[in-house]
Amino acid sequence: MKVDGGKLLEGFRQYLSDHSLPATHQRLAVAEAVFFAAEHLSAEDVARRAAKRGAPVGTATVYRSLDLLV
Repeated sequence: MKVDGGKLLEGFRQYLSDHSLPATHQRLAVAEAVFFAAEHLSAEDVARRAAKRGAPVGTATVYRSLDLLV
């Protein structure tokens, strides 16, 4: 089953809005890295992919963003 990463990203934006949380560039880059990955990623992998999208993030930010995604 193929998942639409764009719909997931929009759902994440809506979740952030509903909970009065800012949709920061870093949070969205982490979400994109996860939603558009074809394989499982480590936190370090997510950070590298977010940095490639122009949003360098620290490991703590990755973990906090992943917590929101869960």
